[in-house]
Amino acid sequence: MDSESFGKGFANGDFWVVHGYAEIFIKNLMKNKEHIQTLYIPEKGDTAYVDSFVILKDAPNKEAAYKFLEFIHRPENYKLVSEHLELPSINVPARELIEVEPIYKMEDLKGSEILRDIKKTLDIQNKYWQEIMVD
Repeated sequence: MDSESFGKGFANGDFWVVHGYAEIFIKNLMKNKEHIQTLYIPEKGDTAYVDSFVILKDAPNKEAAYKFLEFIHRPENYKLVSEHLELPSINVPARELIEVEPIYKMEDLKGSEILRDIKKTLDIQNKYWQEIMVD
C-alpha cells in the first residue's frame, strides 16, 4: 500500500479494490473508464483530510508568508487553484467564479469526518494499519 500508485494500479487493472485520495484516484480512473464498476464515497462516513498552509514559529520572513496566504485566498486566485486541482473550493466566494467542474462536490462529503484529536484514535488506527499491511 502506498499513497500514490493506487490510482494507476487500479486504472490499469493491477488492483481490484482500492482506498485512497479521491483526486488521485478519480483522475487516473477518468483516463481508463472501462475499468470502473463502482465509484463509492461513503454516505455514512469516512475520514476527511484538510491540506494546510503552515507558517513556522521561527520562519525568517513571516510577513512574506502572510502576504502569500492573503494572495492565494483572494477568490480570483483560489478559483485558479481549485480549477487546476479540479477540486471543490473551501473558499466560498471563489465558488461563484469557478468554471471547471470539480471531480466531486462538497455535498458528496457530507458524511465525512475530520479527525480533530488524532491522539485519541492513533493506537487503533495503527493496529488496523498493521493488520492490513500483514495480510
